[in-house]
Amino acid sequence: MTTQTAAPQSTTPTLLNARDLGDLVPATATHSQTYNRDIVGHNIAATPVDYYRFVLHQPATLTVSWAKESATVPLRLMCQSRHTDVVKPKDWILATRNPAHPNQPLHLEGLGAGTYFLEVGRDLQGIGSYGVTITAQVGLPQVPATADVIERATVITGHLHGKREFAGAMQAGPQASRFYRFTLTQAVEFKAVATPGRGMVQLALYHHDRNDQRLEAVELLDQSIVPNAQPQVIERRVLTPGTYYLRVRNPARTGTTAYQLSLEATLRVEGKVHVTLHEIRALQQFDSRVPFTNWHEADFFGTVKIGDRTFKFGPFADSDVVKNQSFIHFVDPNQRFVPVNIEINDEDNNGHDRADIAPERGVQHLALRYDTLKREIIGVTGFKERYKSGTIIRLRGTGGDWTHNKPLTAASYATELTFSVQYAPLSFHLSYDPF
Repeated sequence: MTTQTAAPQSTTPTLLNARDLGDLVPATATHSQTYNRDIVGHNIAATPVDYYRFVLHQPATLTVSWAKESATVPLRLMCQSRHTDVVKPKDWILATRNPAHPNQPLHLEGLGAGTYFLEVGRDLQGIGSYGVTITAQVGLPQVPATADVIERATVITGHLHGKREFAGAMQAGPQASRFYRFTLTQAVEFKAVATPGRGMVQLALYHHDRNDQRLEAVELLDQSIVPNAQPQVIERRVLTPGTYYLRVRNPARTGTTAYQLSLEATLRVEGKVHVTLHEIRALQQFDSRVPFTNWHEADFFGTVKIGDRTFKFGPFADSDVVKNQSFIHFVDPNQRFVPVNIEINDEDNNGHDRADIAPERGVQHLALRYDTLKREIIGVTGFKERYKSGTIIRLRGTGGDWTHNKPLTAASYATELTFSVQYAPLSFHLSYDPF
């Protein structure tokens, strides 16, 4: 065991001038070795928090506890994801002040190598000194054999932010599994890698949105390729807030499997929704004033609504075909379902006719939801199908079937719409435009 004592700096506290505790776990550390840092500080009214920076060069399980006389000091731990002194709630991995267990120390198993910050707040009783101890035990936590069902899944504590690493082993058999449960309060980009030490493994990721203790097929989000002796990988561009189970399975009929599991999460800051109207095409004659031999000559205009923003386009005078109308809006990445609405009209001097783009009878507009978790386009009004993200969708209305909220002076004409919806979750490190 090694111990180092550090006192805070007197300058205004930010992440950029945090007190540097150096390498808490050095690159030369051996498995199960324990390292300590003892911190003695004093918070005053002008300095409500102190920050301490430390580095883990190897995975370790971290515990942060107080001296007995300073157990009312709030603590928060964060993983460095960006070079800034701005602290936001979504940066934190774990914090104290659990009302049910006010004196419970921070405990995070399997933290991956990286740079971390500890925030020490003012004593809840007012001005005073504090004593804090950071303890790191080197190595990957071994998942117990009892984690073979979801009721006894290994619970990954704190916010999944940064990297976590674990080790496990299991006997052969299609039902031989280890389960890990984690909860997200912030949208993340996610990657899981299971590396076999011997034998084979297979990964499966579930989004559990029920109150029971069963995993249903509909909750399966992804699974790794056909199991073999190579590392198995699941990557998701975005996981929205919720509860998830990761299953590591040994598919073999004989032998045992030993593996290492790495879970990596990168915070998402916003989502970019891109709706493209590839083509709007009149299928019936809109304007009776124009001879039918001159084709339909519609005057298309309309709206596209993405989330809370409405875009307008047109009118395009005397044009039966309109192409390549593009609309982009940035949305909250923690929102699983993004609503999209599309409405198209024909401009007339004495009123507006509707372009019927909806196969569902009785309506002329389209309402859909984009599921950021399952990466699906779900029809709500106008059509009821489901499509994969990025699919080019072609819908045709029949015209003349308007039954809902029909103005007295308007008519409905069959129109074909070809469109697509794409979603790109953006993170701190994104340096390019995905569209």
